[in-house]
Order: sequence, then C-alpha cells, then structure tokens
Amino acid sequence: MGLVKTRTGWAIDYYRNGQRVQEYIGGSKTLAAQALAKVKTEVAQDRFFPDRPIGGNMLISAVLDSYWDNHLQYCKMAAYPFPFNEARRVFGHFTLDSLRKEEIERWMRATVGMPRLSRKKDAQGPAKSASGEVLTKKPATVNRAFQVLSAAINFGIKTDLIRGYKNPCSLVRKLPENNVRDVVLTEGEYNTLCRCLPEYLKPVVAFAYYTGARKTEVLTLQKRDVDFFQNTVYLRDTKNGECRYVPIHPELKETLTRLCGEHPESLYVFNHADGRRVLDVKKGFRSACKRAGLEKLKFHDIRHTALTNWHNEGHSHFLIMQASGHKTLSCFQRYLSFKNHDLQKLVFAKDSDNLETGAQVDFAKAM
Repeated sequence: MGLVKTRTGWAIDYYRNGQRVQEYIGGSKTLAAQALAKVKTEVAQDRFFPDRPIGGNMLISAVLDSYWDNHLQYCKMAAYPFPFNEARRVFGHFTLDSLRKEEIERWMRATVGMPRLSRKKDAQGPAKSASGEVLTKKPATVNRAFQVLSAAINFGIKTDLIRGYKNPCSLVRKLPENNVRDVVLTEGEYNTLCRCLPEYLKPVVAFAYYTGARKTEVLTLQKRDVDFFQNTVYLRDTKNGECRYVPIHPELKETLTRLCGEHPESLYVFNHADGRRVLDVKKGFRSACKRAGLEKLKFHDIRHTALTNWHNEGHSHFLIMQASGHKTLSCFQRYLSFKNHDLQKLVFAKDSDNLETGAQVDFAKAM
C-alpha cells in the first residue's frame, strides 16, 4: 500500500482479493493520504473483505461430524445412520476445495446396482433376500447419502463454519427414483393374511388396515392415547412431527378395549403374551405373507390399502389427508391405487357390471 504520483495528481496503491488496485484520488496529496489511511483501517478491521473464503481446507468428514453433533443426531434419521456413514466413507477424505461436481456424479452412477453388504457381523458377502436374490443398492439409497452430504455443507455455510464457497452438491441432480408402489390388498387377501399371522401381530395389522397409520405410529401407540368416549386415537410419534387424531373403526373397538385392559404394567397397546412390548413386525409379518402367497407385500402397503379404501368409499381427499397426515395432494396421490374396474366407472354406472359379463370378456378376447 502507498501513495503514487501521477501526471494529474495522486493515487493510492493497494491489493483487493489478491489483485493489485490503483485508485486515482485527485490533486491533493493530503486527501490521498487520508483515503489510504481509511483503506488501511478497513483492512485491519476485516471489513474490506467481508466475503473472504473460510473452510476451504476443511475435511468433509469434519463438516459431516459437525452436522451430526449439532443437528442430525437429534432427528429421527439418526435411527437409520447408513446415509450419513456412506457419505462420510466416500467423501470424508476430500476437502471442500477438492470436492468437485464430477466426483459426486461419478460415485452416484457407479454405486447404483452394486451389491449391498450384509448387516450381520458374522456374515460375509452381499445381502440376499428371502428368495436368495442378491440385493443391490437402489437410486433412492444413493440419493439419501447424497442429500446428507449436501445438507451437511449447507449447515456449515449457515453456521458460518464455511464462508465464501458454493455448495458443489447444488450443481448435481439426484438420480431418478421409480419407487412408487401400487400394491393394495383386496378384502379376501386381507382375510387370508390375518389367518396366517401370529396372534400378537393380528391386532397390529388390523389397526394399520383400519386407520392407515404407519408402522412406527402403530407400535408406539400408548393406552392413554386411546379415547373410547370421543372414539378417536391420538397419534403422537408421527413422521412429520405433528400429532393427529384418527377415528376408531367399529371393527377395532372390541380389540382395543381388550388390549388396553391387558398387561397394566405396560404403557403401550400392542404387547406380546408375556407383556413385552412389540418392537418390530418384520420376521413374523414376512413369514405370514409367504404362507398367504403375498411375498411382494410390505407392511407399508397396508397404509396404501387403507387410504385407497377410504377413497373408494367416496370420502373427501382433504378429510382423508387429515387422518393420514399428508400435507400435499401430490404426496397423497401416490397412496391411491386405481385398477381397471375403477376407471370403468367413468363410463358405466356405479351399479353396472358390464365388465364382468361373459359377453364383454368374449368381445375383449376377440379383439
């Protein structure tokens, strides 16, 4: 920094963001000296470079750890840490300066379709399904790890741990996910499934079938939240964190009354015969589905079934969304299943059985 004499007067010489700058002041050397003193003061107080980059040499692992310690461990996602662990394993050794859009995209493309490792400590090799098929990583799994990485960097920028850098994840598109399921139980399939279920799971599945509640919402239901006078159940532990009420179906009232009177030492509604709380339904439900010939059925499909049944009964979309906990119509629409006979209601009367007649079937085969 200094004063520079020019042909017409005086200028000041200094560096801004690593580049040399000469700024003409005028014919007065005194004014030029005052301007230079002001620039020196601003630089000394770090006001001249408010966007000076910070955190470029920080490891991504440190950014992810900060995100976990200050935010993620308090979220429901902490119960499923695979996306965080995967993001830390793949990108932890990068610095913010060295992390590039191309590196992220290359990893996303290469990871899809790779075999998933078994979670059992004593098992080696890829994980396999009940039928023996090798399970592979799906685009949704890769996207969850990518989202954790992006959220961690954004959290660092928000908390001023990182300054002057753009999130490289903002330039990357998520992989397309074709994960919309269209599996809905008919009444006959539901009855068959109930006959194959173990005794402790029958009320769990019935509650999900008649209320459309999620698995976690069912298993965490407490006896104090069942109100037989108002004929409602209060769901506390919901996915979006907002509590809601669902009505008690007449088919459930007798079952809930019995369950609330059993095992007074337990706070929860659904328990085993010995009083232990039902924590998971995976093994018993999977075995029952196999015996019932419904191998593709998942527990969450029962929620789809409940919402579809309500819709087919003619209830308002907004009323169903209030009971199901959906906030947007686009998300709610994914839970509705429309079969061919539903679409035919657009052209036939509700009480018409045209599609079920032999004449219609023969005509279709002839075509």
